[in-house]
Amino acid sequence: MCCTICFCCHPFGSSSGGGISSSGGGGSSSPPPSPFAALSAAMRAIHSACFLSKNSLARLSASSLSLSLSSAALRSSSSPASLAASSAALLSSSSAASLAASSAALLSSSSAASLAASSAALRSSSSAASLAASSAALRSSSSAASLAASSAALRSSSSAASLAASSAALLSSSSAASLAASSAALRSSSSAAKLAASSAALRSSSSAASLAASSAALRSSSSAASLAASSAALRSSSSAAKLAASSAALLSSSSAASLAASSAALRSSSSAASLAASSAALRSSSSAASLAASSAALLSSSSAASLAASSAALRSSSSAASLAASSAALRSSSSAASLAASSAALRSSSSAASLAASSAALLSSSSAASLAASSAALRSSSSAASLAASSAALRSSSSAASLAASSAALRSSSSAAKLAASSAALLSSSSAASLAASSAALLSCSSAESLAARSACFLLSKLFCPFVSFLTLLFSFRHDFVTLEGVVTPYRGFLFFFFSFTAFESVNRTLFILSEEFFLDFLRSSCFSLRGKV
Repeated sequence: MCCTICFCCHPFGSSSGGGISSSGGGGSSSPPPSPFAALSAAMRAIHSACFLSKNSLARLSASSLSLSLSSAALRSSSSPASLAASSAALLSSSSAASLAASSAALLSSSSAASLAASSAALRSSSSAASLAASSAALRSSSSAASLAASSAALRSSSSAASLAASSAALLSSSSAASLAASSAALRSSSSAAKLAASSAALRSSSSAASLAASSAALRSSSSAASLAASSAALRSSSSAAKLAASSAALLSSSSAASLAASSAALRSSSSAASLAASSAALRSSSSAASLAASSAALLSSSSAASLAASSAALRSSSSAASLAASSAALRSSSSAASLAASSAALRSSSSAASLAASSAALLSSSSAASLAASSAALRSSSSAASLAASSAALRSSSSAASLAASSAALRSSSSAAKLAASSAALLSSSSAASLAASSAALLSCSSAESLAARSACFLLSKLFCPFVSFLTLLFSFRHDFVTLEGVVTPYRGFLFFFFSFTAFESVNRTLFILSEEFFLDFLRSSCFSLRGKV
């Protein structure tokens, strides 16, 4: 009959009559000195019999009860020899039950020797189950020695599974020592798998210490792979502390690779805090590379918050390089929000350089939305420099949409400086569309200056031209009757009168048409206003 502890003797029961249970009771002849010592001795005998036997069924026999007993024996052990034995067992283990037992033993261990053993096991491990066990052991560890061991394992690791395990261990860590270890591992890392693991660890981090570590790693980094990993970590970040760290890294950065990484991180960002950080970086930036990176980040941005940030950066900017970068960003923008931001920047701008940049941005624009934005900027503008910039932008424009925008700006204009600027823009225009737009603007204009101009046109049409025509007629008749030679030539006087009267009448008819259209519009608008009041 077989024993109830395990079934190791079952393959030999038919030939030898029970294996180790044939002696009639096993170890019940003398009482054991302690239960753990007896059980550990029995398990060692069972395992030695299993490993020494060449039978395949004997090799694979391992019951859950024997593993739980060996796990209890390993938990209460504290000597280096037992830890070395458990490390050797972990290295050569391939079954899930034995890994669970060794994992439970490693979980309750707190000595440096057990951590060194688990670190050695993690380095030379290649199976998924052993990595899961060592990962569970590293997750519940909180001492500096275990972090040093996991950092050393991360540095010397080369397999994807061990990196996944160390990454899972670093993900659940929240102490400063683990962050310092991961930062050191990130600095000295050179393989893509390690960078992916450290990037995953940095993504799920939310403490200030991890951000400081990643910022320090980003500053001192020089390899493309580590920058790609830190860029991926910064992309998925959403907290203000991470953005502050990336902003500090961007400010103190001087290498092209780190700027490319931070630019890629800023491109894919969509939160207000990241835009504020990029805006702060753009304001205090002084190197050409960082400006190029921030400009590239602003170029690919399409959200309203990023445009507001670039607008704020444009307002408070004072260096030529930052203005060139923001101007390049505004030039290639085509969305309505970016135009609204540039319009807001143009309204509140007071420096000549920023106006030149915004003027250059408006000059190269050709869409209807940008013209509407420049029109809105022209309406609410009050400084001479901004008017000069918008006037230069309107002068070089040749599309119908820009003329319609300038016409709308001219209609709602009320200041003398704006009228002078729009007048200068219309004076230098030579296309038929601009003339049509200016005539439409003159017809529908309602400001005081335009009313004075219209009243002058009306007076010229109704009073001055007929008076000049009458004087010409009198002069022609007098010239007909009394000539220099004393000869009466009514034919020549009649021709002179006809041509002069025709010329003045054509001018009079043109002014009359304009004034009639103006007064019809004026009466129509007055009726509408009276109807609204009534």
